[in-house]
Amino acid sequence: DERPEELESLKAKLEVPKVKYITFAEVKEIMKKEKVKMPAHDLSGDAEKKLEELYPNTITFVTEWPLAGKTFYIMPDGENSKGFDAIWKGMEISSGGQRIHIPELLEERLKAHKLNPKDFKSYIDSFRFGAPPHAGWGVGLERITMLMLGLDNIREAVLFPRDRERLTP
Repeated sequence: DERPEELESLKAKLEVPKVKYITFAEVKEIMKKEKVKMPAHDLSGDAEKKLEELYPNTITFVTEWPLAGKTFYIMPDGENSKGFDAIWKGMEISSGGQRIHIPELLEERLKAHKLNPKDFKSYIDSFRFGAPPHAGWGVGLERITMLMLGLDNIREAVLFPRDRERLTP
């Protein structure tokens, strides 16, 4: 609002997006109807793009993911997890959920992911002193910047881009 000329120089088109909440099961049904293929426990790139087509200018929070589709530290909820992904403009921009704070459950989930709990001993031990229920999320700021500015490649939105060939500025 204060410096519109800067946004204009970047050709940024900023509209406040709508927000929609939809379960993973609902997304699967929609994609089946739309004939968009996706893996059993994740969204395909085509599914993310289809969500944008169906719900333009909307941040779509996909909730109630299958437990197998989320990392070991996301809290289970029956066969599902208490995790989410946020999709905007056909791309995941955020992922998060309630974290497991019970050491024994962490060990169980690590084993379910074919990981050795001994390799995570210090992480698990940090919860043995008592931890309240909590949640976390990660936001892809470079992805958001790329989408806001209509850039073709995420490297254009990163101050010091890295890839297999370049690890230092």
